[in-house]
Amino acid sequence: MSTRHEQGHRNVTPGRSTYWQAWLPSEPARAVVTIVHGIHEHSSRYAHVGSRLADANLAVYAADHRGHGRSGGRRANIERMALIVDDLSSFVHFAAQRHPGLPVFMVGHSLGGLIALHYATEPHATAEPHATEPLVLLDGLVVSGPAVEVMVGSALQRRLAGVLSALVPNLGVATIGAEQKISRDPEVVRAYREDPLVYRGKIKARTGAEVLATMESLPARLPRLTVPLLLLHGTDDQICALTGSMMVHDAVSSPDKSLRRYQGLYHEVFNEPEREQILTDLLCWLDQHLPTRPATHSAG
Repeated sequence: MSTRHEQGHRNVTPGRSTYWQAWLPSEPARAVVTIVHGIHEHSSRYAHVGSRLADANLAVYAADHRGHGRSGGRRANIERMALIVDDLSSFVHFAAQRHPGLPVFMVGHSLGGLIALHYATEPHATAEPHATEPLVLLDGLVVSGPAVEVMVGSALQRRLAGVLSALVPNLGVATIGAEQKISRDPEVVRAYREDPLVYRGKIKARTGAEVLATMESLPARLPRLTVPLLLLHGTDDQICALTGSMMVHDAVSSPDKSLRRYQGLYHEVFNEPEREQILTDLLCWLDQHLPTRPATHSAG
């Protein structure tokens, strides 16, 4: 089945552009799916996911976070997590407006999973006061290997995160870990190492402090989450602990929630040798949560 790829830049704030891309079906779309990528990577690493979902008549959108990939901003720098969530909110609004009336789903991986959980637990009536568009309510959320309990940095580094963030915000303070931990597929690891859009330096102090603060605030927010939720996690993930996904599953208020543990898989389940099974599971879950009425809207 043929799909159409679109891409462009959006000026979310004056003087800084955000890169976005979309994989669109040839037939009328049944739903909108936004993909939220992880730290130091970019949206094009999910092209195979976008294409596969578009083949199933889903309109798939993904953007590079500020400071990541083809977007503007200081490399690998998260000045404030609230701004990342605002960017995401604006982007989801943009995608939803292109397909009025369709259900909206979100898929977040690693840090993108944490960001997606933060987005989905925003107080809907009072989004961030500096947000430019109203928050789009999700019809379902999928997170893989969310950065809820991370195996990055020492206890001392975590205790000093706030001080280092204030004094030397751009100092590299911690490594994510060996690149071979992302996948058991050597071609995926090779492509990651050779990708010029992947930032391979240490996590910066300000970025680390913002991620830690978001992680720490998440448990209190999780009971707000009531939409259908699917968690995907490899049992051999050495970057984000499986226990983090277990905590999320137990804490959310959604009556429709499931956690799928994939035996022996590493951190990037969508890039493991078993990726076809993961994508099939994702599509089956999305199909089960789509309305049965035929879709009539599509981006023109």
